[in-house]
Amino acid sequence: GSLLRGCLRACLRAGAGAAGLRAAPRLRPRLPRHGQARSALTAVMNAFARRGDLATLAALQRRADEAGVPLYTERVNAMLLGCREVGDAAEAVRQYEACRSPGGPLPDSVTVK
Repeated sequence: GSLLRGCLRACLRAGAGAAGLRAAPRLRPRLPRHGQARSALTAVMNAFARRGDLATLAALQRRADEAGVPLYTERVNAMLLGCREVGDAAEAVRQYEACRSPGGPLPDSVTVK
């Protein structure tokens, strides 16, 4: 877990988040199913959100969904942050609605900002 986190942090600091994502699958066997993998995904999504890179955020969402990662509050919050950075209110509403759907993650104080 710490290997992946370290790799992702280094890539993000260097402005090479995509390189970290390419390396992640090779490191994945060393990760537990949850916990550290979830926090690493959240960190990567937040980095792209702060840059306003909605295309990469959407790709990460798709990859997480395809891998069977349940939608969780921090993933929605990262998408909302990205929407706020670029001023995409329509996408923000769609993301917020994901929290309100049956079985969706519960909104938190960050979600409703």
